[in-house]
Amino acid sequence: MSGQTEIYVRKQFKNRWDLFKKEYNCWKTLNQKASGIGIDPVTRSIAATDEWWANEIQRNEIAAKFRYAPLVDEQRMSFIFDAIV
Repeated sequence: MSGQTEIYVRKQFKNRWDLFKKEYNCWKTLNQKASGIGIDPVTRSIAATDEWWANEIQRNEIAAKFRYAPLVDEQRMSFIFDAIV
């Protein structure tokens, strides 16, 4: 593997790592704020009002990803990021 390819792969990995970390942090924050609101049994997302979601998405646009779906592989993300978050 050439040095240039290694740098490219490493940069891709770092970008992906950073994105997953941001998503995990956002999901954890949303769940803390949603304490007592509930979880939609079908989508496993946070069951909150449209107003609540609009406020959260305005604060952090990544939150929009979790409006209708939960964090994918939450247990794995927890294992990876809980020690460093």
